[in-house]
Amino acid sequence: MAHIKFNPVRERKHQNRFTQAGEDLINQMGKVKPYPVILNGPAGCGKTQAVEAYIKRNKLSSEHVGCHPGLDIIDVIGGWQAKAGDDGRPIMEWVDGPYTRACRNGDIMLLDEGTRLNQQHIGRLMGSLDETRLLTLTENGGEAIKIHPNFQVIITGNPPAVGYNTVNFDEALKSRAMIYKYITDPLCDEKATISDILGGDEAYVSAFMNFASDLRADGSTAISTRDLCYIAKMVGRGFQAIEAIQLNYRDKVQEDKRGVVMTAASAHFEA
Repeated sequence: MAHIKFNPVRERKHQNRFTQAGEDLINQMGKVKPYPVILNGPAGCGKTQAVEAYIKRNKLSSEHVGCHPGLDIIDVIGGWQAKAGDDGRPIMEWVDGPYTRACRNGDIMLLDEGTRLNQQHIGRLMGSLDETRLLTLTENGGEAIKIHPNFQVIITGNPPAVGYNTVNFDEALKSRAMIYKYITDPLCDEKATISDILGGDEAYVSAFMNFASDLRADGSTAISTRDLCYIAKMVGRGFQAIEAIQLNYRDKVQEDKRGVVMTAASAHFEA
C-alpha cells in the first residue's frame, strides 16, 4: 500500500462496537448470573470493555477493584478505621470494602486483572463464590454475611509471561466459575471502531488494519485493540501516524523488536 497521510481536524468520538463473539459473551454473562465469570486473555483485547457493556446494558450497579500484588485485603474486604467520636476522641469503626458492599447490596463485583491478585486473598473469597454464598469477616468479629442473591463476581486476567507480572488462576477459583473463557481474538470490532475515530476515512482505516496485521504476525510485537485505538485517537488530535506509533507503541515492545514496529509503520503511513 502507498504511504498515506491523514490530517483530521479533531478527535472523533466513538461508541463501543463488539464482534459477534463479544456480543455473545455479553449475553452469556447475563444468562449465568449470579454465578462467577472468569475472562482470561491478552491485555487490551476488550475483556473489561465487554464487562462494562454488560453492566451498563442491564442497568446493574457494580463495584470495581483493580488488582495488583501489593493490594491489601482491607482494600477488598474492608477494615477498622479511626474516626472522631461525638466528644472529639478517636474511635474505631468498621468500614466495608467494595467486595463486602457488593455482597450486601447484590452488585456486580469486577476484579480487574485478577491474575495479579495475591493468592491468599483469593482464598478469603472462596466461600462467597460457591453454593454456600457466605462471606465471613474474621476481622469484624467473624460476621457471616449471607450474600445477596444478585451478587455476581466477574474476574478478568492476563496470561502469565509475555511481559505480564501475573500468575495462573488458582484451580479452585477456576472450578467455581460457570464461565471460564480464554479470549484469543479481539472482542471489539476494530475496523468499525477505528473508522468511527477517523471519521470514516476507509483508506486510512485500511492502513491501520494492515499495520496491525503486520505486527500480529509475530506474537512479540502483536498490538492490542486498546493501543490501536489510542494511536488512532492521537492521529485525531493532530499527530502523524508514525509519530503516534513512536510515542505510544514502539517502546512497549522488546528493544530488538522496535525496528520491526517502525518498519511496519513506514510501510503504511507517511512520516
